[in-house]
Amino acid sequence: MTADLARVDATRSRSAPVQQAGAVVVGWARFSDLPALARLQRRGFTHHHGYGLLTLASLWLAPRVLILVARAGNVPAGMIIADERRGRTAHGRILNICVDPRYRRLGIARDLMLTAEALLPPRRMVLMVDQKNDAAIALYTSLGYRDVGLTPDYYGPHRHGVMMQKG
Repeated sequence: MTADLARVDATRSRSAPVQQAGAVVVGWARFSDLPALARLQRRGFTHHHGYGLLTLASLWLAPRVLILVARAGNVPAGMIIADERRGRTAHGRILNICVDPRYRRLGIARDLMLTAEALLPPRRMVLMVDQKNDAAIALYTSLGYRDVGLTPDYYGPHRHGVMMQKG
């Protein structure tokens, strides 16, 4: 484990915010947040693409995985899950980003992305996005990601995934 991710794991349970912007605070997900985050995933995704409680718990416990929550007061307005892949082609991955429909278009996804990227040590980041999700593709492009490939039917029949990379 790299020193930066050792720090991430060591501070994951602290309640101090990682980043604060206006009324929204980005901080570490607590285990007690997971049921609310599973509900957020159901509200934020269509076609059953959101993560359930067991998947979230498994990811929360996994090494080199970070789960951040954007809170508006005590309400989870958004979340991001990212990890570090090691080996010959070490890179960071954005596994999941979800913003409650009531809090979209407020810059929460951008704040989550920038915070996750700052916490992960790799210079190269990758993510997958639904080809039909124009808003997400525009956000990722504005953050420096570029289209590097298409995976047919990644999200189901006729729902292709666009692989995007930064760095």
